[in-house]
Amino acid sequence: MTAPPRRITALEPDPRRPGAVRVLVDGKPWCPLALEDAGQAGLAVGEELDPERAARAGAAADAESAYRAVLRALERRAFATADLRRRLVRRGHPPQAVDQALARAQV
Repeated sequence: MTAPPRRITALEPDPRRPGAVRVLVDGKPWCPLALEDAGQAGLAVGEELDPERAARAGAAADAESAYRAVLRALERRAFATADLRRRLVRRGHPPQAVDQALARAQV
């Protein structure tokens, strides 16, 4: 028996993260994303969350999470890029997401 398709039921502003939205799937929180990432991942209310969209959104959510971790770390003190990368990977952020976050933070 196959599971019914999951649907995106809301994209609501995240009150704790300006410029971010919370994605709700079947009425339940799924992941926070930057607003532009939600559009790039092809997420829209009422759309089915197929595996391809879920993978794109998941990668974007990982990058957003790593970026927020970069900002929190840099609020406390300065880090060399390699040290910050090593720290974030050690804490469980995917290496590709960390690289994206560090590139975004250097702009």
